[in-house]
Amino acid sequence: MTQLAHGEPFFVDTRDTGITPWIILGGTWETFVDPILCGVTRLGDRVLDAGANQGYYAVKLGRIVGPGGHLATFEPNPAMADVLRANLAINALEGHSMVYQQALGAEAGLATLRFDPAFAGSASLSDAMARGEERIKVEVVRGDDVLSADTAFDVMKFDIEGFEPQAALGLAAVLGRSAGAAIVIEITPKEWRNCGNFAEILERFTWGHRVGFEICHDGLLERLDLTDTGALAGRAEAFYALLLPQDHWAMDFARSKLRG
Repeated sequence: MTQLAHGEPFFVDTRDTGITPWIILGGTWETFVDPILCGVTRLGDRVLDAGANQGYYAVKLGRIVGPGGHLATFEPNPAMADVLRANLAINALEGHSMVYQQALGAEAGLATLRFDPAFAGSASLSDAMARGEERIKVEVVRGDDVLSADTAFDVMKFDIEGFEPQAALGLAAVLGRSAGAAIVIEITPKEWRNCGNFAEILERFTWGHRVGFEICHDGLLERLDLTDTGALAGRAEAFYALLLPQDHWAMDFARSKLRG
């Protein structure tokens, strides 16, 4: 056990060398994404955390939304899901959170999750994205099937190693009801292209009315031209984006983070 930067007790998987050492050393992870994701989340919000891993963001966001909010987390790796549950419990967040030990996808069924215990954050259902040779069968669900018919979110975070296009297909109704949500998402252009038309995939998350910002590694934001899908699809490396409805309350926050 260690603690996060603001004192929250936190269990870590000591086999992992990608995320765990940074949490042990300073209580932080992804110091560029963290303040942006937390900055667009408010008391009482309903939050989706797809790819919750050990629960770093789940704990931080669960604290922000408070008992009046709700946190739905998806983590298919059994070892990570166990740590996630323990971290929610030790921080007294169980009452307003839910752990789904499942992967989000386009169709319900079973799939092979590839992973390396030393790099737990890189586990993926995509052979192109996964690191490591360990394989386990995990349950894949359509989010629209397992979430209640009136579910809508205020904040949605997707970090599922290239499986975002499939998750969006199974979450079509939820995404539609969450038209006002702020979305923080990892975009892996090559993998998204392999899943179909990049522009159509991006549209599932933007709904044509969201403004895009790239979350840069120095913690600042840069505008993304979401209409130039050719340039976005042609990028070589994965990147994180913030997608906000044009009239979202956090637009002022985003502007304050713009480079220059």
